[in-house]
Amino acid sequence: MSGAGQRDAVLRRRGALILAAIWCATLVLPSWSQTFDRSQGPVTMFGFQILSSGWIAIVYGQLAWLANLALPVALVALTSWSIGDRVAQWAAIVILVSVATMIDLVLRPAFHGNPVLLAGGWLWLAASLGTAIFTIAMTAVARQRGSTAMWSGPVA
Repeated sequence: MSGAGQRDAVLRRRGALILAAIWCATLVLPSWSQTFDRSQGPVTMFGFQILSSGWIAIVYGQLAWLANLALPVALVALTSWSIGDRVAQWAAIVILVSVATMIDLVLRPAFHGNPVLLAGGWLWLAASLGTAIFTIAMTAVARQRGSTAMWSGPVA
């Protein structure tokens, strides 16, 4: 592997580790608050609660939870010798679509029952967008260098 290839590999690993750590932090932070019944006040959910039950919202057209599936795929694709950049690009697209539905939820709160995004939710948005942008950038670098996979090297 060339010197530039080694630097890229280190950058990808470090970037993936940082993004994974940020995503993991979102699991233990309060992420979401919503008032379902005014007499009982707002219900606050932590990231791990949303991760375990958020898939139900897909039925209602809220696709944000899908980023939780695509994010690890993108991070593994960034650090794997054997996964091509197409997998990473598709994961980035899924993340962007998912984040777009979450942004819609934040921009039109009255339409969605007045949810409030808390620290964990904002951090989740940052980790998701960061992963998508980092993945797209790294695939562009790999393509510019003429590599068919994310980075050149033997297939593991």
